[in-house]
Amino acid sequence: MTNPGPESKSLVEDGRLSATSARRVVFEQLLRDAHDGLFGQRALRCRIELRTPHALILAFGDDCDLDAVGRLIAGAVRQAVHVSCVTESPRHVAVVVPAASHSLWAFARRSGAEAAASRHACVLMREPVVGLRALRAQYLAGVADASIALALGLDGPVIDAGELVIGRMLSLISAAEQDLVLKPLRRILALPAEHRASYMRTLELLHRHGGSLVRAADVLHVHPNTVRYRVERIEEMTGMCLADPRHRMRVDLATLLVHLRGYPADQSPDFRLSLRLRGGPTTAGRSAGAWR
Repeated sequence: MTNPGPESKSLVEDGRLSATSARRVVFEQLLRDAHDGLFGQRALRCRIELRTPHALILAFGDDCDLDAVGRLIAGAVRQAVHVSCVTESPRHVAVVVPAASHSLWAFARRSGAEAAASRHACVLMREPVVGLRALRAQYLAGVADASIALALGLDGPVIDAGELVIGRMLSLISAAEQDLVLKPLRRILALPAEHRASYMRTLELLHRHGGSLVRAADVLHVHPNTVRYRVERIEEMTGMCLADPRHRMRVDLATLLVHLRGYPADQSPDFRLSLRLRGGPTTAGRSAGAWR
């Protein structure tokens, strides 16, 4: 979907669009365009100030009809507006929903979860905030979280914010600190691509399945003894014992960082900036406070 053109913007300003269409145009500008000096004026001329709390439901995922998810949520929640960003990375649809009360927000959350489950998508729920700037900040933070969820392969339909905390923390560390986190995996990361991928995939599945060799082997379609052999080689190359919780934590953090950033890792001195360029994290907007 393309950005609203000059003609649409002028129609909004002149009041020749319906209230729903005007809200859609303003929200598309808010979420997809950079702020400019005229944006606030356009929003005020449409009487869109968001003095009441508004929340954001972000639907994302591969191989699913995200526009259908957005339409389902917007159709279920009165005055909700969905903005399609399926051509961007990560693919997503943002649905802005009024949330003037706990009950309205709870209904919107249920609608979002049901719509995502019906289309095999994932959704992130961003808490209600007051004001256009705060809503934009929530959106940018949501896109960053969607990138982290996809990189970590988190299961849906509703992504638990608690599962994103470690990924967010890793996104805040400097390049020098990243090198320290990756230190246990240096020998593995120096292997030829095919062997490196095999060991990293094994570590990822062991992390996801609580260290179970059998479950990792099922996903890899190999015998458990093959996974056991790989674990022995991993311990030999890393100098870590995966049965030791302290060693396992270091290996898991290094594995998560590799999956978040790829390998070779982006050497940008600011991981937050590099993630933001891919739809990355930014400080979320202020809380809406007490609702009516």
